[in-house]
Amino acid sequence: MKNYIILLILFGSLLTAQDLQEELLIPYRDNNLWGFCDSLGNIKVKPFASEIRDIKYNVFTSKSRFVIKEENSNYYVIDNLQKALIPKNNRYDSLQIRKFDQDEIYIYKNGKMGLYKNNKELIPCIYNDISAESNKSFIVKRDGYYGLINSSGKQIIPLEYKYITFSEKNNNSNSNFIWKASKEGMYMNCKMDEFFDTKIKADKESSPGEAGGMQDSSERIRVSNETVSKVEQYLADKYDSFRIDKNNNLIFVEKGIFKGVLSLVDGKEIVKLNFDEVDLFMANGENSIFKVNKAGTYGLVCLKRIVVPVNYEKINRTFEELNILINNHQQGFFDEDSLKYVDAKYKKILNKTRINTGFNKSFNIYKILLDNGKEAYVGENGVEYFK
Repeated sequence: MKNYIILLILFGSLLTAQDLQEELLIPYRDNNLWGFCDSLGNIKVKPFASEIRDIKYNVFTSKSRFVIKEENSNYYVIDNLQKALIPKNNRYDSLQIRKFDQDEIYIYKNGKMGLYKNNKELIPCIYNDISAESNKSFIVKRDGYYGLINSSGKQIIPLEYKYITFSEKNNNSNSNFIWKASKEGMYMNCKMDEFFDTKIKADKESSPGEAGGMQDSSERIRVSNETVSKVEQYLADKYDSFRIDKNNNLIFVEKGIFKGVLSLVDGKEIVKLNFDEVDLFMANGENSIFKVNKAGTYGLVCLKRIVVPVNYEKINRTFEELNILINNHQQGFFDEDSLKYVDAKYKKILNKTRINTGFNKSFNIYKILLDNGKEAYVGENGVEYFK
């Protein structure tokens, strides 16, 4: 067992070293041309492309894919080693990298859709829609009918069905993968035809660990009800009011006009009793992030320190997990992984992309909209990848 653990550690180290040797490319904008740089803004590829439409970074390794367009070329795809995965002289109108498998690229021609994989056109551009399904297969749709194509490009189910799904008969003992399809649609007791294909073992990306952010404190200390009762007696004598959050081991306290936060575990101060308002912004036990208000302006507090100065008009967390800082109609961001912030000086923060950089490490880049209407990128470290 000990030797097995050592082998796992060594294997993880080898993977990390290999990943870090590969080039980390971040889109860099120079006026109307795009190139690539590293996380510090050092140019790796001089600007040459008129557009970088789509970027995808693998969440387990440093592999990345980019949809590129030059002035006199069609869209094509390169990887982080600048190898062309789809050549410039292709016949496609547009390309889109699959979100969960960067080696699979949707191809478009004359309003129809296909799929490119392993340096070849796996599915021709003759379908209205394609969706990835179990067993590395694809359901294809055309003119209201569905069929199924496997990972080798073989048609398993002809394009004459209204409903396709995998069979409940699939289990580990079966050597085949079983599909079922109905020409009537998805109705109770409708006739289902069965189709068989070779079962494919799911290959997982080798990874030394998930790209991480803040330390998770989900396995936190459980405070007994008896202890909570004693704490309540103490708090009632010392503070004007209080609220206990047992899920996160936090105590929100108020005295006079000021509010703060204590730890339910040891009673230590997490947020100083110095603010007009204190709200839980991101829950993570004692590592939680709090939005604080002082004289009408907002900031963020984490790990007993101010991580975003208390001078913003608004701080919002979006459904896309962006922490937006707002001042004078301009936007900045707070990066919860690095606990760093970038001041509000852009027209809009559009999205965030996480890049794996090694063992339990990651680096976030943010797509922004500038005042001139152009899009660009900024790192979690505040480095602007444009000029």
